[in-house]
Amino acid sequence: MYFLLTIFLFGFCLCIYLMADVMGMGHGVDGAGDQPPGGGGFCPVVPRKKTRGKAKNLKLDAELRRTGRPLTLPIDTECTFHPVGKPCDYFTREVGIYMWHNIQLDRLGWKNVDQFEKTSLDVHLKAKFDLAQVEKDIHASKIKGGIQQVIQKQFSDRKHYAKVEFQNGGGYADIQRARNKVPEDMTRENWHKAIRHFLTPIKRSLANAACRGKQRYANRGGSSSYSSTSFK
Repeated sequence: MYFLLTIFLFGFCLCIYLMADVMGMGHGVDGAGDQPPGGGGFCPVVPRKKTRGKAKNLKLDAELRRTGRPLTLPIDTECTFHPVGKPCDYFTREVGIYMWHNIQLDRLGWKNVDQFEKTSLDVHLKAKFDLAQVEKDIHASKIKGGIQQVIQKQFSDRKHYAKVEFQNGGGYADIQRARNKVPEDMTRENWHKAIRHFLTPIKRSLANAACRGKQRYANRGGSSSYSSTSFK
């Protein structure tokens, strides 16, 4: 009995020794001979923070997956002839995203954008929205006009956002810095074209400024003319 107990204790001590020898080969839990980065020990894995896609239309994508076909676009045929409801939100966001990615923002208004770019946008939208329904409506011409107004507004908004990015990136005080700070999801080529547009004087603006300089009295009537204001 004493002999068996002696053997058991000897084996137990041997196991403890071997375990201590193996664990002493490294620092921390990697078993290597070098100290793990950051001071050793266990380095917890931090999951990547989920952020909302800046240039994504996630709700529209979800609807397209659910229905399996282009989305119907409800139209206000009583007054504005504009898209309405949630599909309108999806539509305007999709237009804005596509413009930011693909349309050059160096034009004076949507009417001056190349027809090729307009056609490309039209093809892109028809893949996601059932615009064929417009052709069948008795108010087709008015609805097309309303949709064009929405698109024109989005183009104006994209130019405004680009101008804000330009000013925040250095603006007129540091043009080179602004050129190097290309906005997310916009091509460098289109960004540089937009900046050249911002730096180009507009003849109409200069003419308006000259006219304002000739005014003896400031107009406080907003967009109303002097004749209109006098009868209010």
